[in-house]
Amino acid sequence: MSISSSQQPAIPAPEYIVIGRVTRAHGLRGQVIVAYQTHWPERFLSLQRVFVGDANLPVGVAAVRLTPRYALLSLIGVETRSDAEALRGLWVKVPRAEAMRLGEGEFFVHQVVGLAVVTQAGELIGHVTDVLFTGANDVYVVQTATGELLLPAVEDVIHAVLVDDGRMVVSVPPGLEAA
Repeated sequence: MSISSSQQPAIPAPEYIVIGRVTRAHGLRGQVIVAYQTHWPERFLSLQRVFVGDANLPVGVAAVRLTPRYALLSLIGVETRSDAEALRGLWVKVPRAEAMRLGEGEFFVHQVVGLAVVTQAGELIGHVTDVLFTGANDVYVVQTATGELLLPAVEDVIHAVLVDDGRMVVSVPPGLEAA
């Protein structure tokens, strides 16, 4: 089955790439805990500035400490716990030009969201609406006619991600159905 451009939502490449999300304040001096939304947490170590939220204004990075699950950031101008709390829930981004280079078979979230999800026989299942980062493997959230379907990003389930064709070819495991 060929997916035409009218069937696939048009999602332009974003100007910024999300690399994390502020989950909470840390301490009294304005530090924030940023949950990773990247497969390259070490990228935080070289950041001189980030863009937080929708304002698209650069915020300087004064210091970074990494843990296995999050980055602890000290941001220039974020001086108090109240300043840091005001950032809770906001996305931390970098300009698309500063995005990490992807390897074979790797994609940015904005490239996957909106793809038509089809079976190997070409039957349309739905469209990808989100990607969840679970640690073990990513999970694709697919909106179907009957609800949401969560597909693990593993070889037995995801056979091909064809960004240029606007589709993802999958096998839905028995017992896994839309909720």
